[in-house]
Amino acid sequence: MQDFLSGFESAFSLLISLSSFDHFLLLLLFGIVFQLKDWKSYFSLLVAISIGTIAGFLLAAFKVTYFSASTIKLVSAIAFCAVGIHHMVSNSLSANAFRYNFFALIGLITGTSISLYYLRSFGSNLKFFHLSGYSLGVVSAFFVISFVGILISSLMLALFKTDRRKFNLAISGIGVGMAIMLIYLRY
Repeated sequence: MQDFLSGFESAFSLLISLSSFDHFLLLLLFGIVFQLKDWKSYFSLLVAISIGTIAGFLLAAFKVTYFSASTIKLVSAIAFCAVGIHHMVSNSLSANAFRYNFFALIGLITGTSISLYYLRSFGSNLKFFHLSGYSLGVVSAFFVISFVGILISSLMLALFKTDRRKFNLAISGIGVGMAIMLIYLRY
């Protein structure tokens, strides 16, 4: 049980803190375009990201896939940019097969990136309960961060009474700009 709690705490605190800045921004950007009334689409796409992340994390942790740290960080920033562009060109946030697969792919990239933190912190110590706790901590942090994005979005739209489409374009444009800066800084 101690291994489970240790894994959960380390993953949750990693993602909630700003030490993994691009993961935090990716999840915030993912959630901020939704509103509370879009909870079904939000939840199904969050499940897609979570499944993809856990799969990518396990594949990288068990060394089925291997990429250099610089490649993973670059691809992670490109994924962040792709989410922003997706939100800019998409008129609907409904969860269809394309969006589900798109966000599962983003999750694979994110999971591979998160595995870097795990392997750096715990080495190749791959205990079942520790991995399970770490995975649950990642998913819990995903929910918290993206749900904060939904709350911010709903609050800002209600307070400023702005058009939702314009708000999504502005926020997504900021996200794409930050992603381009990350890509530039990493290469």
